[in-house]
Amino acid sequence: MRFLLSLSIKSKITVIITGVSLFAIILGFSIITINNISNIKKEIVSQNSLTIKLLSEYLLYSLTFDDNRSAVNQLDKLNVLEFINKAEVYDVNGNFFASFKNQPASSKQLIHKETYHTFRKNELLLVEPIVNDGEFLGTILLIVSTDNLTKKVRSYVWVLIITGLIVGVFIILLANSFQKIISQPILKLASLMEKISQTNDFSIRGYKSSNDEIGALYDGFNNMLEQLVKRDIETNRAQAALVESQEQFSTFMDVLPAAAFIKNSNSTFRFVNQFLTENYEANEWIGNQGFSSNFANKQKQKKEDQLALLEIVHTESEIYDSNNIVRYYETWKFPIRRKNKPTLIGGIAIDITKRRFAENKVKFYIRELERNNKELEEFNYVASHDLREPLRTITSYCELLSEDIGNKINEDAIEDINFITDASTRMNALIQDLLELSRAGRVDFKQEPVDLNKIMQHVKFDLELKIKETN
Repeated sequence: MRFLLSLSIKSKITVIITGVSLFAIILGFSIITINNISNIKKEIVSQNSLTIKLLSEYLLYSLTFDDNRSAVNQLDKLNVLEFINKAEVYDVNGNFFASFKNQPASSKQLIHKETYHTFRKNELLLVEPIVNDGEFLGTILLIVSTDNLTKKVRSYVWVLIITGLIVGVFIILLANSFQKIISQPILKLASLMEKISQTNDFSIRGYKSSNDEIGALYDGFNNMLEQLVKRDIETNRAQAALVESQEQFSTFMDVLPAAAFIKNSNSTFRFVNQFLTENYEANEWIGNQGFSSNFANKQKQKKEDQLALLEIVHTESEIYDSNNIVRYYETWKFPIRRKNKPTLIGGIAIDITKRRFAENKVKFYIRELERNNKELEEFNYVASHDLREPLRTITSYCELLSEDIGNKINEDAIEDINFITDASTRMNALIQDLLELSRAGRVDFKQEPVDLNKIMQHVKFDLELKIKETN
């Protein structure tokens, strides 16, 4: 049946219709022929069974009185039957007794007490027991020619062949005509499919000519085209959205003032943005782990990448540029999980070189300021000590002067001496306060309530002389 696969749909339908029809006709003729042959055989058996039974009746006398001559005469009556080839009679003991036309015996001994017949090549063999009132007297064997049957069968076969050829030609013509009912719609559909595949015009539709399975096929084909049109529209929209998204992503990556990259799980780069390619060629990054001279600590980078496959990693890295100048990056690495695909590593790195340098400058200035503050503190300590020493001398001498003079001076002089002593004391307190103020960077401030009236009295007392001078 494989040869059918290479045939066209028209030839397949024609071959199938013709083959099935011829098979049915041949099978029908064969059944009829076999049935007719069987009926003819039954008729021949029936006719010759009647002949052999009559002959057995005629031979009762001959076998009863052992009259061989009488038996031969009875057998000679078979001359009127052209199809009798042989007739033989056997006695009760199975011995040969007589034959038709004195033919030699077919068997040395034959005893058969039941009727029997069988067909051999071009012959019918019949065996009939000769019985008289239930007494077995002998057996008669009759061999009949079946040439007429063979001729009838041959003629019947030729009729079957000729009829089959005529009917076969007629069936082929009908099959060739009927196959168009099935093949033409299918061929039109195939032609329509080829036209659509060549033009990519999915607006073309097929028109069914029947409401059978082929019509359902046309409906399904048209429905499929409609689905393809809808899917094509959705695909175009999705592609346009994807292109727009890719353009936005590319634009965003190009203008992003930071390094962006995607790595494979083995730490090789598969994407870098323009920020990185400004200093390095893209093909020097893609598929590689970066130059051996790029990363100050490659083992640290690999450990961070392995950890980034599981969680977000925030770190700082040192990378040497093409001029072998170290640049500092603050990097965030994170896992990009994909369904049924290996996890990737995404990353964003911000160049913090300027910030790092600024931080270093700030640290330097802080150290310088601390050093200057320390020197200033030392200076204040020395200056306060040097300033307080003359004040102590003035205060001491005022006390000595007051003791030496005693009651020899008037009250105004005593008040002036007290004024000098009090001013020296307040000057000493002021120097002490300045010293404490110089240490303010290392001492915590404590807020306390202050009596402003008292402060005003001190201010008024300090400015009393100037007030008097200026009225």
